Amino acid sequence: MKNTLDRDFLLKFALLFGLVSIAYSVLAYVLGVDYMVSFKNVTFSVIIGVVVLFIAGFQLRKLNNNNLPFSQAFKNLMIIAVLGVFLSVMFDLVLNKVIDPTLQQRVAEATIEKTMSTMQSFGMSDEELDKTYRQMRQSYEQNDGNQYSFMGVLSSFAFASLFWIIPVLIVSLVAKKTNDSPFEKND
Repeated sequence: MKNTLDRDFLLKFALLFGLVSIAYSVLAYVLGVDYMVSFKNVTFSVIIGVVVLFIAGFQLRKLNNNNLPFSQAFKNLMIIAVLGVFLSVMFDLVLNKVIDPTLQQRVAEATIEKTMSTMQSFGMSDEELDKTYRQMRQSYEQNDGNQYSFMGVLSSFAFASLFWIIPVLIVSLVAKKTNDSPFEKND
């Protein structure tokens, strides 16, 4: 088996993962805040990342003569995901602090509106809706700006990296392939 941690391979696919995430973030931004807070946006952004991981996983298997143990697939794909997430989080910081400093507030407002609308459609009482609204408003006001502090960016990066463990596990299970046949000789 070839060197299982090929730096150029990892950097190429991490850059691809990050750039595809960034390009999609720009598209979501152009489509507007309502799209940014939609379930459709979250779902599609995860699907895009998973597609990049699948491509990377199968390319890695091909580079290793169609032999890729699960542990190697997971290790390599996780490195790709973490580096790609880092690029994406850094772009998010630039988008929210440099390109459009009002975006965070607009996203918070849209999130509150969407949550209240959803809860209302489930038939919650006006009293429960008011209480939830006050709690959400207070939470956003207390955390205003904290998301883009050093610790906020670090926690966003950590959370996003942890989130990608499940998709990486699934892709690794699909991409793995070992030639463990007792009838084949490995000379």
